Amino acid sequence: MAAVLACGEGAVLSHMSAAELWGIRRRARERSDAGRRGGVRAVHVTVPSTAGKRRQSGIVAHRSTTLPASDCTLRDGIPVTRPARTLADLRPLVSPAQFNAAVREAEFRGANRRFFR
Repeated sequence: MAAVLACGEGAVLSHMSAAELWGIRRRARERSDAGRRGGVRAVHVTVPSTAGKRRQSGIVAHRSTTLPASDCTLRDGIPVTRPARTLADLRPLVSPAQFNAAVREAEFRGANRRFFR
């Protein structure tokens, strides 16, 4: 939540961080520094504009001019992209096998429609 607040009005948790919050992708355990900044696991946040605040340690800020309110919701009180948008954001960041696993997990969890509200 702190990362979202630090990025300003309209910011939402997104990409890898949103997938972890939705439970459709587990936190990576690999030893590589992918997704890390300064030895700290980075939090992915999308800001609905091309402008934004300065870089902040531990936050990967994605800027989007195409982030409609319909792609966002609250989960556990945290502004976050909805699962479909999260998967679209996740696709270019992970391997095809990891993406397919995330889609399967989203489909499995989607059987309980309350999960996606």
